[in-house]
Amino acid sequence: MPLKHKQSNTAIYAYSNEWETIHHNFDVIDLQIESCHDYATNDGEIVANAFIDRWHSRTNTTRPGYRLLIAAIEEGEVDRVLVHNFSILSLSAEETIELIYLMQKHDVQLESVTESNSTITPNQKVHILLRLAITEDIAKSSKSQH
Repeated sequence: MPLKHKQSNTAIYAYSNEWETIHHNFDVIDLQIESCHDYATNDGEIVANAFIDRWHSRTNTTRPGYRLLIAAIEEGEVDRVLVHNFSILSLSAEETIELIYLMQKHDVQLESVTESNSTITPNQKVHILLRLAITEDIAKSSKSQH
């Protein structure tokens, strides 16, 4: 029996930087979008929108796709956001905390399609924030060495 697709406001956020595209010799955005679409389809959902940032820095939130995603959340147009992995959201723990709280305020679910326990629970939030804090510290250290 085929899956029935249910209407939802599921969105995808995908990100790649220039280095990743050159290093992998293909645009990783296509892989991210495909895996998120497959994940949504397996849940019987249809993706309403994809917000994409190519070659923008994750060190700030001025990325066009990210800003459009935030606006869609604030307008109530999104109730679920799928990402390939949580690390594409930001290199800043503070910005990620702000995003998580914004999503909670608007009752938006954030899920990673590649990481176990992909829906953010309070315990997952702590785990993600610790990982982001370490990543942010490493990024700052490597900048200061160059």
